[in-house]
Order: sequence, then structure tokens, then C-alpha cells
Amino acid sequence: MLIAIAIYKYEQNNASNLINAKPIRFSQRYNGLWACNDLENLEMNTLPKITDKLNSSSILHTKVNDEFHYIEAHAQENILIAVCSKKRLEKSELFYLFRNVKHIFLKPLSVKATLDDVIQNPFGYTGKDILINKIHQTNAEVIALTLVAIEKTLERGEDIEILREKSIILCENATLHLKRTKELNKCCRLS
Repeated sequence: MLIAIAIYKYEQNNASNLINAKPIRFSQRYNGLWACNDLENLEMNTLPKITDKLNSSSILHTKVNDEFHYIEAHAQENILIAVCSKKRLEKSELFYLFRNVKHIFLKPLSVKATLDDVIQNPFGYTGKDILINKIHQTNAEVIALTLVAIEKTLERGEDIEILREKSIILCENATLHLKRTKELNKCCRLS
């Protein structure tokens, strides 16, 4: 489904209103010694046409040859996120895909994923927000640990109740033993 994903740092050229984009991170289907640049079509045909009119609320999408190119701008970070796909992506897929790629770029330690992971398993990144999913997963782990701790505390509470009952019986036996000892000591005393 996905051919390549790239994140570009961009600067706007005030004279021509065109955007100068430089790749800072990318991933593609085939990596290795003989791999070609899957982003070449996007970089040669789509990126040069981007003007300052692309804003954060819109996604530029074009079809070049047999590829679909999607680009989203993030003005605060001065980055463009570009996706090349063999199939047309739905709006909801694009929403999650761009959000997740942005999370991977801005919060890599929180999401613990890479662009390569997105290329290898795109369906895991087009149907959910991975940062929110990670938070839900962490919450579930905390809830499980809390339940285990509560169960152990309750078990200790039962043990404490048994110890309390045994200590009462021991105390009663000690009192009876003391009384019998005093009685026996009275009869053995020489006066």
C-alpha cells in the first residue's frame, strides 16, 4: 500500500512563494544496496509545485503516474510530511497516518516506533492514534498491577485476621496458665 514516507524541513522563498524542502527523515519499501529512490517522483513532480497556500488544515493530494502523493504542512515545526501510496487513501486513514508520523517525529521515545514500522505495517498506523493507544495500554498495565496489589493486600488482611484470632486465644491461654501457676505455687509454698 505505502511506497514511501518522508519528513521535510521547509523554508518559504518570499520572492516566488515556492517552498524549499530538504528531507530530514524518510523510509521506503525497499532499502538496501540496489534500492531506488521511491521519493524521486514526489520530489521531482509534486514538491516543486507547493506554494505558501498549503496550510496546516489542508492536505495536498495529487496523482502522478501510478502513485498518489499526499502532503501535509505543519507550520509551527516548519515540516512537511509526505506520503507516497499505490492506492488512494481515505480521509480517516490519512488523518491517523499523518498524526502518527508526526508523533513518531516529535515524540519518538513516547511511541517507540519508526517510519520503517509504518511502511512495513501501514494498517497498524491508519486506523488509530498510536500515542493514545500507548496511553491506553499503559493505563491497562497500571490497572492490572493495582488489582494484583489490592488482592495481595486483601490476602494479607485475611492473614492478619487469623493472626488476631490466634493471638487472642494465645493471650487467654497465657492468662489461664498464669492463674494455674499461681494456684500451684500456693500449694507448694511452705509457710
